[in-house]
Amino acid sequence: MKLLRVLVATSLVLAACGGSGATDEPASTYPTGTVREWLVAVSTRDVARLVNIVDQDSLVIVIAIENQIPADDVERMLVQGLAAETIADYWVSFAGAYGTYTGLALDSVTVRGFEQFAVEDIVFARVEVGDDQDPGVVFTRSYDGIWKVDLVATLGDALFPVIEDFVRGIPNGDETSQLRAELREAILPALLAIDSQKPESERRATAIARLGALLTP
Repeated sequence: MKLLRVLVATSLVLAACGGSGATDEPASTYPTGTVREWLVAVSTRDVARLVNIVDQDSLVIVIAIENQIPADDVERMLVQGLAAETIADYWVSFAGAYGTYTGLALDSVTVRGFEQFAVEDIVFARVEVGDDQDPGVVFTRSYDGIWKVDLVATLGDALFPVIEDFVRGIPNGDETSQLRAELREAILPALLAIDSQKPESERRATAIARLGALLTP
């Protein structure tokens, strides 16, 4: 079973619920609008919309971890982007896993509200989804006022051990220094965003520090 399906099956990605919530926030320029647009785009397999509203570096990282992709290929994917068919296959799997577990479509998830905060001068928003009995969170990251879903932050604490294993598997040397720098920029702020929104954890803080050291070129 892929990591994604494990996370969905244990309710770490989204909460099962009914109703789509309000729809007056514009997509991409408002965190809740972005999350709602993302849910609809996944449900309709709209790859073009998904490219625009999902942080593609975070998607590359999750796909690389799931599929144990070699470092050279990961760097190429970060620079050149993902092929449309790869993006489509991933989100079809995502929607299918969620539907299998909950019996619901992703576009039925209620998007409730958001809280904006900053980590190392990077602006994030914690978007609440679901209901009081079965809550969930999606994290978005702002790029000059344009909000994108950050999958690394959204998948949360469950990614810490597998991210560390993934990073430790990157060969040392000058040839991977650029890759480490790119991963550091994508991963560390997302993990710090998680840490800032959860109860203090020495274990989590230690894991982030280890990753920071491993990703220093």
